[in-house]
Amino acid sequence: MSDFKIIKTHIRHIMGCGLLIYFFAVACFYFSAIMPIKKQLGFMEQKTTGLEQTVEQLKSEYAKKWEQEKEEILEIIDLFQQKEYEKDAILSKFFQISRDFGVNVEKTEPLEEEDFGDTIAKYSWKISCYADYPALGAFFNEIERSPLFLCIESPTILSEAERLTKKHKADFLLSTYKLKIKK
Repeated sequence: MSDFKIIKTHIRHIMGCGLLIYFFAVACFYFSAIMPIKKQLGFMEQKTTGLEQTVEQLKSEYAKKWEQEKEEILEIIDLFQQKEYEKDAILSKFFQISRDFGVNVEKTEPLEEEDFGDTIAKYSWKISCYADYPALGAFFNEIERSPLFLCIESPTILSEAERLTKKHKADFLLSTYKLKIKK
């Protein structure tokens, strides 16, 4: 029996060593594989938190920008719908722009209002004016940027008008559109 006890003791030692080696291997695996992953997860959580804060900041900036854009759009819609009473205001704005850019207006001739279906109408004036090229270019640009939805149609520029002063005659249609308001 003493040999059996010795073998049994050796088996217990081998099993104990095996268990120690197993726990050591598990600990090594934990520290070599799982710990870096935990650190990576912590880093990813920090990044995620930072991204969430950035998204919230962008949302608030977008909301502010949207409110500004919405106000501008509503103002433009109001201008577009109120044009029924603004033919004089349109011509007044046109003459103001012409004065600002040194363009001399020879004549303005109103044309008949055109209907485009049930919702849109077009006002137009036949315009003749003269100025130098830079003034005409800036003048046309300012007209087209007007919040009154003004546009230049069918422009013709004649270079022979007042050649000595380097002024050029421009003929064009000044048009604007409005929404018809159903009553």
